[in-house]
Amino acid sequence: MGMFDYVKCEVPLPLTADHEELRKYDFAEASFQTKDLEQTLSTYIIRKDGTLAVNRYNAEYVEGDSPDAQIAKQWVEDVPRTITIRFYSYIYQDENKNDYEIEFEAVFEKGKLISLTNSKFVATDNTQRKARTLQMSIELQKREQLRQRWYMKYLYLPYVEMVRRVFRFYRRLKMYLISSHTIESWLIPW
Repeated sequence: MGMFDYVKCEVPLPLTADHEELRKYDFAEASFQTKDLEQTLSTYIIRKDGTLAVNRYNAEYVEGDSPDAQIAKQWVEDVPRTITIRFYSYIYQDENKNDYEIEFEAVFEKGKLISLTNSKFVATDNTQRKARTLQMSIELQKREQLRQRWYMKYLYLPYVEMVRRVFRFYRRLKMYLISSHTIESWLIPW
């Protein structure tokens, strides 16, 4: 899987007629992923004026009453690079009849946007995903109802804890015991 960076795009994205179901989706607030940059989970911004910037963050720990007292510094830094960035997202919305895999390609020259195109658009019927999600939520509800029963709380869970402790002790004890192969070779030397 690996690391990636986030991309937020303030420039209007090129949408075609195929994107009709996504007209209500707010692409300006969407966070895309890319592997074409530093892959440090940084957030890059394509500003309205077409410049590329990165949102930097630095935490400085100071001594004080709280052991985790810190002073956070955050700033936006321009990225004057010539680069092509492919950024993508997966859109799963239950009110839509499809799930979408969408990718855009932005070309920058010295940090200035030259072109922005829609390089990939795949719509997949989401009825099976919705059915699996519904089935999983029903199973989780049944499992939670079972966990709330008195016999689970007062009989089964203590039994499970006891068995785990016995085998944990057995594993620790086994580290100090001589292996059966060693005992066998001692009893049958030739």
